[in-house]
Amino acid sequence: MIYIENITFKTAKSEIYLGNAGNHFSDLIDGRIILAGPKVTLSPDAAQAIGMALHELGTNAGKYGALSTDDGEVEVVWDISPDTDIFTIKWTERNGPKVVPPKSNGFGSIVINQMTTSVLKAEVALDYAPDGVRWTMTCAVADLARAL
Repeated sequence: MIYIENITFKTAKSEIYLGNAGNHFSDLIDGRIILAGPKVTLSPDAAQAIGMALHELGTNAGKYGALSTDDGEVEVVWDISPDTDIFTIKWTERNGPKVVPPKSNGFGSIVINQMTTSVLKAEVALDYAPDGVRWTMTCAVADLARAL
């Protein structure tokens, strides 16, 4: 299993703990990076799709966004609506440099948008708001646990 705070990612062979070891932003968690949400179990495919999207968002935040400055913050929150069984995860950057939308879409855009859409039948919104990048993904809880 892979743990990112309270999200549990099931894998076939091993347990990996992210957020404390092997993560170049681990020292920022609970300071400039806020992670909040209930425990959620994911299939390996869901873990890969969401993990790659978060990795790409984090890499971009470190190079160009909120984590490229001393004052920037990232908040990642997730929840499950008890009424609809819909999972929502939101990435929000604040206090970083002014955001300039990219002129073209590269591999990172595919990872952030199309992978999660394809694997999880998710709806994805990516907003290059001037005050910080925002990414939201929603999908049915059943699609989180289903392996392709």
